[in-house]
Amino acid sequence: MQSNKIREVALSLRALKAKKIIFTDIDGTIYQWQLLIDLVLVIAKHYPKKRPVVQPLRDAISSYRKRVLPFSIVINILISIIPEVIRGVDKKRVTRFAVSRARSVGSRVYIFPKTLLDVARSITADPWLIVAITGSPQEVADPFCKQLGVHVTIGSFYDSDKKGIYTGERDIDSGINKGAILGAIRDACPEIDWASCIALGDSEHDIGMHDECGYAIAVNPNQVSLEHVRGNCRKISVVRDGQKSGVQIFKRSFTGSLNEICVDCALPRDLAEHFPDLPGMLKRQKCDCKLH
Repeated sequence: MQSNKIREVALSLRALKAKKIIFTDIDGTIYQWQLLIDLVLVIAKHYPKKRPVVQPLRDAISSYRKRVLPFSIVINILISIIPEVIRGVDKKRVTRFAVSRARSVGSRVYIFPKTLLDVARSITADPWLIVAITGSPQEVADPFCKQLGVHVTIGSFYDSDKKGIYTGERDIDSGINKGAILGAIRDACPEIDWASCIALGDSEHDIGMHDECGYAIAVNPNQVSLEHVRGNCRKISVVRDGQKSGVQIFKRSFTGSLNEICVDCALPRDLAEHFPDLPGMLKRQKCDCKLH
């Protein structure tokens, strides 16, 4: 794990006097695509020698969009080619790519998590902090997260030499071991009210993060994450976002079915009371909960 980075984050959270935190994944949870895929494709555009390495990813994306391949295969190919794609690339140039790209993709976000972050930032009496944890490189995630108003971003560390050229080595704990990262923050920040904290994710890599927080939300979960919810997890709320019907929220019943719920059932009270009625969302008065 990036122990030095976690210590930095813990110090930042303590300095900000963090008690209530929204921990969120980025790719597939807030952003409707993948920042790392964007980076790989733009590197191939500007570094012609990288194009043959990237071609299997392009083919996999095409097959995924034709519903021939599952998205998990796309991600596996992405992870396998990253060392070769990024090796020899100038870190400063990647940062410039990321800043430019963030401006163009900032609107491609899901409405529920974006609204949640906006509401959280508007609360000043007992403020919330927003921490993003992503497998994308730190320098790629930072510009995008800055646009979202994220207070702290934990991205993957990609090693570079003294001239700022990537070596191809990387630490991907922030992409696949988020529960351990939250565990380290828990040990370093005893003042955090974990029962009030929220974890947002979309895949099996986010389940450990869900386990650490009192509130957990799976945004358009993949099959593995959804099976985890259906198995025996009544803690996680499932948000369907981006559908023609708008936003819908579900929670597992005792029988294993997913029952639609209102936002009061999914969020802490201070966030829920300021959360607007989004298109498609179950009206509070039609929900069986006792929070209103």
